[in-house]
Amino acid sequence: MTWLCFLAAFAGFYLTFEYLTWRYPGRRGPRREGPRWNYFRDAEGRIFISMAVILTVSVLCFILEAAVLGYVPFFLRGVPHAYSEFHITGVHYFTVSCVLVPALSVIYLYSNQGRSPGKCRAVLAMDVVAVLIPILCVSRFQLILGVALAVLTYMAMDSRVPVWYGLAAAAALVRFTSYSRLPGATTWSI
Repeated sequence: MTWLCFLAAFAGFYLTFEYLTWRYPGRRGPRREGPRWNYFRDAEGRIFISMAVILTVSVLCFILEAAVLGYVPFFLRGVPHAYSEFHITGVHYFTVSCVLVPALSVIYLYSNQGRSPGKCRAVLAMDVVAVLIPILCVSRFQLILGVALAVLTYMAMDSRVPVWYGLAAAAALVRFTSYSRLPGATTWSI
């Protein structure tokens, strides 16, 4: 059911975006020329700031949850369902919003094309932190979601990539993360 909700949310966003683009063409209407990453060229600064704000809020909420609850699930031993107890109602939604950062970084890196190497390094550092949060929360679902969103965004930005590449990458990721119990481990882990 969760995946159907994500599909419905994506379809709703996409259809609304396409309708508004068609209805209010402005200077960048539906007849766009060139690669898809050109569409975002004038939004690089806003995308970068959005990534930084989302990640900052996510990290602060993660720190708040860890401080209030007194533990980080990744470092907790002997408790197989540490993640299911690791949440503060309302705050955890902001903690896991970090899964949006890798997808936004794909858009940024495509539109930037290496024009500002410092910001590109900062974006990659934000990606590392954004992936660390689901790992520290021991949330396979959030990790898969973050990577899958980035892969789907990449496929949407580069029309030369066959769809089966994304499906194969998603299958490999699900297979990799399905090994939920590591040999000799005392708890469930990624």
